[in-house]
Amino acid sequence: CLRLERAEALLRGQRPDREIIDWAARAAAEDISPIDDVRASAAYRRRLVEVFVRRAVEGLCREAGE
Repeated sequence: CLRLERAEALLRGQRPDREIIDWAARAAAEDISPIDDVRASAAYRRRLVEVFVRRAVEGLCREAGE
């Protein structure tokens, strides 16, 4: 389990728009310390976190009707 506190702080109390979602996704990617191994590089894992956070927040916004 991983808590992305900086991304949370960027989103808290905001009406998420594209810019805020992008900031939160980048913050999440910057705040993790992924391993680098034969299956995937740390950079690739960081990029995945950015993409997954963006998708998750966008999905939650759609569900909330925003």
